[in-house]
Amino acid sequence: MTLAGAVISLGCTMLLGGCGSSSTTVNVGYDESRIVRGPLSEVTARRVVIEVTDRRTDPSIIGYKVKNGARAGVFVSSRPVREIVQEALAAELRRNGHLVVTVEADRVLRVNVREFWVDVGTVDGLWTANVSASASITLTVVNGQHRDTLLTRDYQGASTDVNAGSRDWQRVMNAALEQMMREVAIDQTLVKALREP
Repeated sequence: MTLAGAVISLGCTMLLGGCGSSSTTVNVGYDESRIVRGPLSEVTARRVVIEVTDRRTDPSIIGYKVKNGARAGVFVSSRPVREIVQEALAAELRRNGHLVVTVEADRVLRVNVREFWVDVGTVDGLWTANVSASASITLTVVNGQHRDTLLTRDYQGASTDVNAGSRDWQRVMNAALEQMMREVAIDQTLVKALREP
């Protein structure tokens, strides 16, 4: 690609696909420094295996860019969403005193990613965007020894910024992930499932 072509391509990406369909990579991640010990820490330390699957229609895409009402491009994650969710859950559990393992677990957390999505809408002449994001999972807790199902529950998070800048989609998607993980961290039914013999 020529220098002029690279500049044009970068300009299109920054304007959310203004020169036709484009792909933008988003570096989504869970900020472990913001984790606060909560109800999960009240349970005797457990050895936990985390198994995450992503059965979304196209796991490589996490959102669309929309300009003037028409699709202008897609957002892709820099890493598989399955890994992002697994690392977020592992960070919460470790911070609350549990051990994340691959074998000989007291509990197995089986997670299905149902939604992990960011939409960005812009209008010609405006330098701000309407950004909305959502993340949701179905979490099943299984007894690691007897294989009994102890809990199946959905968790979700959402975030919106109606006056976002051209690069705020990453912040909004991260906020949705964080809100979803907050739901997991304070859920008393999950605490009970971890506590049961």
